[in-house]
Amino acid sequence: MHFCHTLPLATVCVWLALLGDAGCFPTHTNTAKRHNPLITRLAKLQAQIHHLQEKIGDTTEYSDDPVQVAFSVSMEKSHIVSTGSHLPFDRVLTNIGGHYNANNNEFVAPVTGTYVFTVNAVCGTYSYMHIALYQNETPAFRTLCDNRTGSSQQQSGGITPLRLTKGDKISVRMVYPLATSSEAYGSGMTSFSGFLL
Repeated sequence: MHFCHTLPLATVCVWLALLGDAGCFPTHTNTAKRHNPLITRLAKLQAQIHHLQEKIGDTTEYSDDPVQVAFSVSMEKSHIVSTGSHLPFDRVLTNIGGHYNANNNEFVAPVTGTYVFTVNAVCGTYSYMHIALYQNETPAFRTLCDNRTGSSQQQSGGITPLRLTKGDKISVRMVYPLATSSEAYGSGMTSFSGFLL
């Protein structure tokens, strides 16, 4: 008995049917026999996919289209910053995807993934401050600028990759000296940027 289940053979089936050969049409028994190995293989593949998803985490927030995320902000004006406060970046140079919020000076991760962030800072005259890049409420890395003598402006900064979960917040804050304020220098010399790998 002939059995036709693929497109190229379908044409042959039509010709055989026209010639009076009805054996091209499958019976339920033959269909079940042919499909049982496929169903078993499919179940194994689904189990493997489920196992991999558990290992790497939920991937439902990813789409087939690549997400483009990048931002770059800077201080054009110098600002007095208090301990624990976010650095107020007043110029948005780039904000692809719109995930940097200039109102609260925070970046919010739109998808789970690996991001790269950079921070550069210059202190104002007679100022000194430790600055930290925060992932939610935890410092990811710190840097400091020091111009207590008033005779030289030194730029400090750093770069770091971070694994973020969708909804994580990234900000730059002054963390030291305690219970005081310092000046962060403007003219584009104090800046913050990031992008999704």
